Amino acid sequence: MDPVTQYLESHHDKFLDSLKAVLRIPSVSAQPQHAQDMKRCAEHVKQDLLAAGMEKAEVVSMGEGHPVVYAEWLQAPGAPTVLLYGHYDVQPP
Repeated sequence: MDPVTQYLESHHDKFLDSLKAVLRIPSVSAQPQHAQDMKRCAEHVKQDLLAAGMEKAEVVSMGEGHPVVYAEWLQAPGAPTVLLYGHYDVQPP
């Protein structure tokens, strides 16, 4: 088994628990009553990024809109920059 697959399999439960924790936050962006949940979810994502090794992570207020989570790790001089974009909100059923 290759090292990446071995690592993923040996940490499966930890990764699954982390995913379940963020999924429990009702971050329904389309419903104003969940504005605080959106902030809480952004903070959760920030903490996950720091735990994953990012040097800097912050929740950036977007005024009236929902916050953005920004993180960086700049310890690979000469390597290409990678941008990941993802949603941490959900839509109502």
